[in-house]
Amino acid sequence: MLCLALSSTQWFVVALVSLSAIAVSLKWLFVKQLWQDQVRRRSPQPDPVQSAREQHIAELLRSWGEQSQGFCQQATALSRSLGELTERFAGADSAATSEMVQQVKEKFQLTEEKLLGLIAAETDLNRQRQQIESYLAEARTDPLTGLLNRRAFDEHLERRFAAHARGGSPLTVALIDIDHFKSVNDSFGHPIGDDVLATVARALEERLGDDVIVARYGGEEFAVLLDQPLMLAARHLDDVREHVSGMPIESHGQRLQVRFSIGLGEAEDDRTSGPVIRRADEALYLAKDLGRNRTCYHDGRDVKLVGAAA
Repeated sequence: MLCLALSSTQWFVVALVSLSAIAVSLKWLFVKQLWQDQVRRRSPQPDPVQSAREQHIAELLRSWGEQSQGFCQQATALSRSLGELTERFAGADSAATSEMVQQVKEKFQLTEEKLLGLIAAETDLNRQRQQIESYLAEARTDPLTGLLNRRAFDEHLERRFAAHARGGSPLTVALIDIDHFKSVNDSFGHPIGDDVLATVARALEERLGDDVIVARYGGEEFAVLLDQPLMLAARHLDDVREHVSGMPIESHGQRLQVRFSIGLGEAEDDRTSGPVIRRADEALYLAKDLGRNRTCYHDGRDVKLVGAAA
């Protein structure tokens, strides 16, 4: 009976320790793969702060790997030790029973210490996981507006373009540029300019909805991904433009009217996403050239103004 009880306990302990080790290992592998996916994609311009974060995350991942490997080795050694002890107890005579019981007691005391160590390590790994998730979010987010940054936008664009190329939904790209933004900074100062950027970012998110990707593309320029046909997306964005142009922005005791220009391009039979961005950029250039505060779109042949007579 004691042998059977020992065997059941052995399997429970080994299973518990092994599952803990496997869970830790899987967490490490998952976060490692997630981070590798991030660092494979190059940022348009190297960022020293970003590089420091990447180095710190790499160090954390190496630490996770070493701890996970150690947990697996401990679980394997414990399983082997308990197995040998079970075999010895099954063939022992009554004179050896007291010694065997003492060894069992020591083994379970060691097991308890290992499990406490695993619990402490799990707590530490969860803390580090949260830190890495925070770093990954920062690596893909513009700190001023809270929008996705250009790196994250490019990732979404490539995924959605690939889905479109496989016969998925329509894909339209919009580039938005705040009109005369330099004069805002020059006349009122950069803090007010920052408030303007943040206000426009919030307006775009609120008016476009959760299903639309909105990012700060650089400077006073924003980029939008829509799973909509070109003309529907153009009318949608033009409504947003009219809303923002009629919305006064108050900052630091100043009251401003902000307007922006929009250019749109749609994915067609393109081999890469580059031509889509180029068409949207050409449409934006015409919107600026026509006097700003306008929405233009590139239909694959020509650039046209939204609302203009056909």
